[in-house]
Amino acid sequence: MKKRFVSILFIGCIFSQSVIDTLSVTIYPEYYYQGIMVEYKFDTDSSNQHQFIVPTEIDSVLYLVSNNDEFFEEVLKIEDQPIASIERDGEHKIYLFLNRYSQVPGPRDFSYKFESLSDVKTLMIAFQLPFASEEFIASVNDINLEEIRDQNGLNFLKGINK
Repeated sequence: MKKRFVSILFIGCIFSQSVIDTLSVTIYPEYYYQGIMVEYKFDTDSSNQHQFIVPTEIDSVLYLVSNNDEFFEEVLKIEDQPIASIERDGEHKIYLFLNRYSQVPGPRDFSYKFESLSDVKTLMIAFQLPFASEEFIASVNDINLEEIRDQNGLNFLKGINK
């Protein structure tokens, strides 16, 4: 099975009062279904408000916050633009789901535009390499990507922009 993903990430930060120290964006092509999942992960406290513009191709959003033994989960309506961070302390994870490729056989192209209304000091970007892909091409503006293997044996292309 030949699959090819071309992913381009355009970063648009608009200066505001809120700053994200480190934002991790991971793209999972065919994570557990034939669509694509994009994960945003960052730490913040309840006094900071962050906003992300979500592309219209996204069909559902899951927002999780964990802090020690506390856990919060909410499915967000995507018609609300932009997505605002939930006012809770802890590690925030936003999962964006896109399944427009679920019925398309053969090579696939994917482009995703990332926008934050908060300044991001350090951006970590990663792509999980799909198991069945013979040709996987990832491109992110001016960020160099290197192949790594995580603790579970999954391969990723990962880069950092400071």
